Amino acid sequence: VTKVTTKTTYVTNESKGDGVIHLSDIVFYAFVLVALFSFMLTAYAIRLQAILEYGPVIHEFDPYFNYRATEYLYYNGWEKFCK
Repeated sequence: VTKVTTKTTYVTNESKGDGVIHLSDIVFYAFVLVALFSFMLTAYAIRLQAILEYGPVIHEFDPYFNYRATEYLYYNGWEKFCK
C-alpha cells in the first residue's frame, strides 16, 4: 500500500515573496490613508460643529453643565431653578 500526499500552494498578490512593492499595493495603502484621514477630519468637524455654530460658550453640549444643572434642580426645586 502506497500513501500519496499532495500539497497545494496558493499564490496571491500579497504572498508572492519577491520583495517588490507592486503598484496595486501602493494604490491600496494610499486609498486606506486617504479614507482614514477623511474619517478623522469628518469626526473633528462633527465634534466642533457646536462650537462653530453657537460659539465657544457651550452649555447644552457640556455633560458636566447638565450634571450641575440637574444637581441644582434636585436640591433647590423647580421654582428656584427657573428664576
